[in-house]
Amino acid sequence: MKKILLSLVLSLFSFTTVYASDPCACLPQCVSDPFIYAEYLYWNASSDQLHFAATGVIVNEAGKVYELNNTWDSGFRIGAGARLFASPFRVSTDWLYYYTNDDEFVTSNMTLRSTLASPNGLIPVQYADANWYLRINSIRLNLDYQIQTSCPLILTPRVAIRGEWIKQRFLVNYEASIPVIGNTLPFVQNGQKYWGIGPESGIDAFIPLWRCLSLYSDCSFALLWGNYTALLLDGESNNATDDIDRPNFTQLQPIARMAIGFSWEQLWCSCYHLNIRAGWEGNVWFSHVHQMVSAGELSAFIDLGSNLTTSGLVVRGTFSF
Repeated sequence: MKKILLSLVLSLFSFTTVYASDPCACLPQCVSDPFIYAEYLYWNASSDQLHFAATGVIVNEAGKVYELNNTWDSGFRIGAGARLFASPFRVSTDWLYYYTNDDEFVTSNMTLRSTLASPNGLIPVQYADANWYLRINSIRLNLDYQIQTSCPLILTPRVAIRGEWIKQRFLVNYEASIPVIGNTLPFVQNGQKYWGIGPESGIDAFIPLWRCLSLYSDCSFALLWGNYTALLLDGESNNATDDIDRPNFTQLQPIARMAIGFSWEQLWCSCYHLNIRAGWEGNVWFSHVHQMVSAGELSAFIDLGSNLTTSGLVVRGTFSF
């Protein structure tokens, strides 16, 4: 038994010594390696226009603006791929799903006023109850090429076709402190549906640090052609509802992504490869949120375009065989 334990210790010592002297020893050597991977996402989503109430006649006056405190929610990304005919090219596909739901309730001894509608925004309210939900579905078809410029640095440029479906709703319920028949504001609801498709390009970088531990970074930029549907429901206390439905419109949607973290590689029998990553990822959809504010007439609106951002923890496991 002692001899077996001693041989195991010596084998482990020789294994770690080789990897410590050769940081590239952890990298996969197979020329054909199908792979699958899964990512756990723990993100915070936010937008610039999630305020719903304020003290003061208008937002710019002295007082406090109340907005949603964005919560953290989970999502996932799964994918699979393989090398093309024993070449440095790899083809893969992946699907991302993320959902978040945030609530905020505000009541104050001071007079609250709606920031989402005018002239109803001048009507004082006793409380405001806001809810925002966001659902993201994203699918990509990727083609990448691994470039090993030197052992301490590996670059992987890639191109992709990306498709997305994003749905949002921002609903605020109010209770007026001074009933004004026909001019109070029980609720305001902003809704938006979006789908888009277009090219994406990016590059991954790996820098070995110690043994099988590496530093990785991943950045990309996408430009999607997308279709939007935006809707504003403005409900009044006399049970009337003003629907301001903007017709479908198209827009080029730029998207930026950046990720950085640490990576651990493990090989078995030369051709079984495990990679574990943990890091931070941030995404920005520029001018994506087309939230509308009533301008006081049934057919008029003000489009408050703002960015949509997600950021947070990413943990990924990849298995190649």
